[in-house]
Amino acid sequence: TPAAAETREGIDWTRAVEEAELLVASGADHDQETFLAGYSTPVLFASAVSNFGVAALLDTLVDLAPAPADRTDAEGRPRVLTDPFSAFVFKVQSGMDAAHRDRLAYIRICSGVF
Repeated sequence: TPAAAETREGIDWTRAVEEAELLVASGADHDQETFLAGYSTPVLFASAVSNFGVAALLDTLVDLAPAPADRTDAEGRPRVLTDPFSAFVFKVQSGMDAAHRDRLAYIRICSGVF
Protein backbone atom coordinates (compact mmCIF):
# COMPACT_ATOMS: atom_id res chain seq x y z
CA THR A 1 0.00 0.00 0.00
CA PRO A 2 1.16 3.59 -0.45
CA ALA A 3 1.05 4.14 3.32
CA ALA A 4 3.26 1.10 3.94
CA ALA A 5 5.66 2.24 1.22
CA GLU A 6 5.84 5.71 2.77
CA THR A 7 6.60 4.22 6.19
CA ARG A 8 9.22 1.86 4.78
CA GLU A 9 10.91 4.22 2.30
CA GLY A 10 10.55 7.57 4.08
CA ILE A 11 11.99 10.55 2.20
CA ASP A 12 12.69 8.44 -0.90
CA TRP A 13 8.98 7.67 -1.19
CA THR A 14 8.09 11.34 -0.73
CA ARG A 15 10.53 12.36 -3.49
CA ALA A 16 9.17 9.70 -5.84
CA VAL A 17 5.59 10.86 -5.25
CA GLU A 18 6.59 14.49 -5.85
CA GLU A 19 8.36 13.58 -9.09
CA ALA A 20 5.36 11.55 -10.25
CA GLU A 21 3.14 14.55 -9.51
CA LEU A 22 5.41 16.68 -11.72
CA LEU A 23 4.86 14.25 -14.57
CA VAL A 24 1.09 14.46 -14.10
CA ALA A 25 1.26 18.27 -13.89
CA SER A 26 3.16 18.43 -17.19
CA GLY A 27 -0.01 17.21 -18.90
CA ALA A 28 1.85 14.74 -21.09
CA ASP A 29 -0.13 11.58 -21.73
CA HIS A 30 1.22 8.35 -23.13
CA ASP A 31 0.87 8.22 -26.91
CA GLN A 32 1.01 4.62 -28.14
CA GLU A 33 1.62 5.67 -31.74
CA THR A 34 4.73 7.74 -30.97
CA PHE A 35 5.93 5.03 -28.57
CA LEU A 36 5.72 2.31 -31.23
CA ALA A 37 7.43 4.64 -33.72
CA GLY A 38 10.32 5.08 -31.27
CA TYR A 39 9.76 8.79 -30.58
CA SER A 40 8.60 8.57 -26.95
CA THR A 41 9.13 6.36 -23.94
CA PRO A 42 6.73 5.79 -21.07
CA VAL A 43 8.16 6.45 -17.62
CA LEU A 44 7.65 3.50 -15.27
CA PHE A 45 8.63 3.24 -11.61
CA ALA A 46 9.38 0.04 -9.70
CA SER A 47 11.85 -1.46 -7.25
CA ALA A 48 12.94 -5.07 -7.54
CA VAL A 49 14.68 -4.84 -4.15
CA SER A 50 11.46 -4.11 -2.27
CA ASN A 51 9.14 -5.74 -4.85
CA PHE A 52 7.34 -2.43 -5.26
CA GLY A 53 5.51 -2.02 -8.56
CA VAL A 54 7.24 -4.93 -10.30
CA ALA A 55 4.01 -6.73 -11.23
CA ALA A 56 2.46 -3.48 -12.47
CA LEU A 57 5.58 -2.70 -14.50
CA LEU A 58 5.57 -6.13 -16.16
CA ASP A 59 1.82 -5.93 -16.85
CA THR A 60 2.30 -2.50 -18.42
CA LEU A 61 5.12 -3.75 -20.63
CA VAL A 62 2.98 -6.65 -21.80
CA ASP A 63 0.10 -4.27 -22.57
CA LEU A 64 2.14 -1.52 -24.29
CA ALA A 65 5.13 -3.12 -25.94
CA PRO A 66 4.87 -4.88 -29.27
CA ALA A 67 5.41 -8.63 -29.37
CA PRO A 68 9.00 -9.63 -30.14
CA ALA A 69 9.72 -9.84 -33.85
CA ASP A 70 11.02 -13.02 -35.42
CA ARG A 71 14.80 -13.37 -35.45
CA THR A 72 16.81 -14.73 -38.33
CA ASP A 73 19.91 -16.92 -38.35
CA ALA A 74 23.28 -15.98 -39.85
CA GLU A 75 22.02 -16.87 -43.35
CA GLY A 76 18.92 -14.69 -42.98
CA ARG A 77 16.44 -17.55 -42.51
CA PRO A 78 13.77 -17.19 -39.81
CA ARG A 79 14.27 -19.31 -36.67
CA VAL A 80 11.15 -21.14 -35.57
CA LEU A 81 10.50 -22.21 -31.99
CA THR A 82 11.15 -25.88 -32.80
CA ASP A 83 14.68 -25.16 -34.09
CA PRO A 84 17.61 -25.96 -31.77
CA PHE A 85 18.24 -23.48 -28.97
CA SER A 86 19.70 -20.16 -30.03
CA ALA A 87 19.91 -16.81 -28.29
CA PHE A 88 21.04 -13.27 -29.03
CA VAL A 89 23.40 -11.89 -26.36
CA PHE A 90 22.66 -8.17 -26.15
CA LYS A 91 24.64 -7.25 -23.04
CA VAL A 92 27.41 -8.71 -20.89
CA GLN A 93 27.89 -7.23 -17.44
CA SER A 94 30.69 -7.93 -14.97
CA GLY A 95 32.23 -6.53 -11.82
CA MET A 96 28.94 -6.22 -9.93
CA ASP A 97 30.52 -7.72 -6.81
CA ALA A 98 34.21 -7.08 -6.13
CA ALA A 99 34.40 -10.26 -4.02
CA HIS A 100 33.50 -12.46 -7.01
CA ARG A 101 34.58 -12.81 -10.61
CA ASP A 102 31.03 -12.43 -11.80
CA ARG A 103 29.77 -12.16 -15.35
CA LEU A 104 26.17 -12.03 -16.45
CA ALA A 105 24.95 -12.34 -20.04
CA TYR A 106 21.58 -10.86 -20.95
CA ILE A 107 20.00 -12.79 -23.81
CA ARG A 108 16.92 -12.90 -25.97
CA ILE A 109 15.93 -16.47 -26.80
CA CYS A 110 15.42 -16.74 -30.56
CA SER A 111 14.46 -20.40 -30.88
CA GLY A 112 14.32 -23.70 -29.08
CA VAL A 113 14.04 -24.48 -25.40
CA PHE A 114 16.73 -23.98 -22.77
